[in-house]
Amino acid sequence: VLAFKLGEIDYIEGLPSKTELATEGNVSITQTDAPNTILALFYNHQHELLGSKEFRQALSYATPDLSGTPSRSVIPSTSWAYNENAKQYTPNPEKAQEMLEKSEVESPSITLSVFPEYLLQAETIAAAWRELGVEVNVQVVRFFPPDYEVLLGVQEIPSDPDQYQLWHSTQEQTNITHYNNQKIDKLLEEGRTLQLKEERIEVYREFQRYIMEDNPAHFLVHPTVYRISRT
Repeated sequence: VLAFKLGEIDYIEGLPSKTELATEGNVSITQTDAPNTILALFYNHQHELLGSKEFRQALSYATPDLSGTPSRSVIPSTSWAYNENAKQYTPNPEKAQEMLEKSEVESPSITLSVFPEYLLQAETIAAAWRELGVEVNVQVVRFFPPDYEVLLGVQEIPSDPDQYQLWHSTQEQTNITHYNNQKIDKLLEEGRTLQLKEERIEVYREFQRYIMEDNPAHFLVHPTVYRISRT
């Protein structure tokens, strides 16, 4: 942004907001969705409450729709491996209450960490969770917090459906939810051994079916990004 202001560069791509540059003269702004980026709620499985699948599902069902192109699955709908029959978590307050009761969590209290550019969305989500009866503290962070409870942030999704690095239990640096599921591990391992697309698609559709049921993260939208250039 500073380089643009100083005239050292003529455009910036991938900005999450228009920033103060939008008010400058001789500036053109275009917006688009980032198809390989998903804004999601990541649930830290090392946290006692979030180790409960029912509690995670309660939070997901209680989460309202956000502005942007919906992306409700771990693999985008534009992918050849997308499974349209995998479980999805559309807003459903009644189902959220049902899952909260099944979780048997009493007086739940959690911290929702968020990067500054998504604070408005975090406040919207927190308000809905409070309606469910969950005490929520919204915490703005500048860097990835390794001990977070729930994190609202973006995840780059590879164009290939192989998401071994994101969800395999051995990937301590990139599996930020600390998700550990033997069935998912085996499917991700198997997917890497196959070459034929027809065989891979079956594995990755099965992968989506299991991981969406388990709900280690709640996938929301492809965020809007901006390109600012001089005219």
